[in-house]
Amino acid sequence: MTRRLEQLDSLRGLAAFSVVIWHWIYLSLPTCLPGREPAVLRSVLLQHDLSPLATLGGVRLLTMSPLRILFAGREAVILFFVLSGFVLSLPLWEARRLDYAPFLIKRVFRIYVPYLGALILAVAGNVFLSTGGLPDMNQWFNASWRTPVQLADVLAHVTLIGVFNDNQFNPAFWSLIHEMRISIAYPLVVLMLRRWPRALWLLPVPLMALGGFLHSRYPWGRLCESIEVLGFFVAGTALARYQDRIAALYHGWSSSRKTLAIALFAGLYTYGWSWVFPAWMLDLGTKYQDIFICLGATGILGLSLASASLYRILMNPAARYLGKISYSLYLTHATVLLGLTYLLRGTPGFFWIYTALTLVVASAFWKLVEDPAIQAGRRLTLREPRERVHFDPERRPLPRFGEIARVFAKGASRGAYPGLRGPDATARETPRSG
Repeated sequence: MTRRLEQLDSLRGLAAFSVVIWHWIYLSLPTCLPGREPAVLRSVLLQHDLSPLATLGGVRLLTMSPLRILFAGREAVILFFVLSGFVLSLPLWEARRLDYAPFLIKRVFRIYVPYLGALILAVAGNVFLSTGGLPDMNQWFNASWRTPVQLADVLAHVTLIGVFNDNQFNPAFWSLIHEMRISIAYPLVVLMLRRWPRALWLLPVPLMALGGFLHSRYPWGRLCESIEVLGFFVAGTALARYQDRIAALYHGWSSSRKTLAIALFAGLYTYGWSWVFPAWMLDLGTKYQDIFICLGATGILGLSLASASLYRILMNPAARYLGKISYSLYLTHATVLLGLTYLLRGTPGFFWIYTALTLVVASAFWKLVEDPAIQAGRRLTLREPRERVHFDPERRPLPRFGEIARVFAKGASRGAYPGLRGPDATARETPRSG
């Protein structure tokens, strides 16, 4: 049985909260801005013209600063995938045989059942709060809740089959679709990796590159994004397999080398290869940055397991609470954001209202939906005992036949049952007359 690593729950909680902040920031960006950074960087670095920076605005410049690590949204989702690969593979590495049915049942109740609850909330928001989009909001906001609810769209979100508009009800649902698809087959992937452990280091990058290529080139590429996500999972599995060696290596480093490693992985996680390798000069798609983001996320995960300082930070009560409700927070925050924007946009203190209400809704959702679903999955996978023993306090349990035979034989040898002995035994015991 694997031990629970509580600091990883806290890490997931902080990442989920960064997505909450990122979506609020993204809400305030003009429609024309996303994707313009490559052109701006060309002007600044190649033509030495700083004027294009002003066109980005203060909010976008903030997202390009080192503070980005606090609200790196897509990067946090990649960290979720690496974490899932790490956590799912731990018991599978140690298992002597594959119990696929209990694994799948637990995964369905852990991921899919809460997802269905969040889908109901999102569909209800689309029905009762949406007015079909807001002209003064950007394209990202209007990608959700813009059209009336159709049964076919709801069924597509329920079945998770094929290519469909996964932003229609909640812009955070896209990652859960890949999470559930991969979870179904992942035990088989780990079994393959156990037979060929070298593939742990060979598979992640080709899978990410192939998934990113297919996603950007073909109409059905959205379906192939699961291939890229599988690469993130395998990266987490590699870390799970060699975590002890990595921790020993880290503990042997000097303080300066440890600091450099933290800065390197934080930089890769925050910026991908935007500042490490000039991808924007080669006109490469942003999907290829995910390879370096995954490397940074895997490094941060490994440091959280090896570093005592990071462990103390992650075991802070606030971080642990965010970790407990992290999945509910991720599932429901976008629904809260979309609904509040329709109702209260322009209200002073909107961010604080949104943050507070998101935490309240996530806590309630964890209490009413997520935790009961997890407990139900555990109860369904409890092994039945081979022999059921019914205890009655008013009645002693009946002894087994073997126990009765042993007691009877012992008593007979001591002469406890004279009526069952032969005549010779009676004669031997008759006292002689004087």
